Amino acid sequence: MNSCDLRTVEGFGRFLTIQYQARCGIDAWFAAQPETAFAPPPPVTDLLARDLHDLGCNPHPPAPDFAAPAECDPRAVAWVVAGSSLGNRSILSDVCGHGLPTSFLEHQGLFAYWRDLLPHLSAAAPAPTSSIASAQAVFAHFLAIAGDRIERKAA
Repeated sequence: MNSCDLRTVEGFGRFLTIQYQARCGIDAWFAAQPETAFAPPPPVTDLLARDLHDLGCNPHPPAPDFAAPAECDPRAVAWVVAGSSLGNRSILSDVCGHGLPTSFLEHQGLFAYWRDLLPHLSAAAPAPTSSIASAQAVFAHFLAIAGDRIERKAA
């Protein structure tokens, strides 16, 4: 994400597109999972699409499906997605005053979800290695999409 100057239309558009593409795959994965003791993260793709539209960009087609490990721990996936809301708050302070749309960054739903998720995270994991692999798969999903977007820009 460091290669995006988030205070420019181009850089912020790239950031929002990466978020949109990655979250489409993760939202679809959660929708296909059996019910758990906790709700999945609230979807934010509508906010991302609105910000992309307001920026003059169109959302790109969703990225490939999220490739979850065989023994995926949904809590770890939710932890990464919800935890990103903490970074969104920092990014919001950086882009304020630059005339960029910020409905995604201002959304409080993921931050509230993060607080509600914490008690579920303290419950015993099915296997710690499963939780770690699940979290790493989410990070890899975002990084693969970011790498693809940055390679396209360089080409």
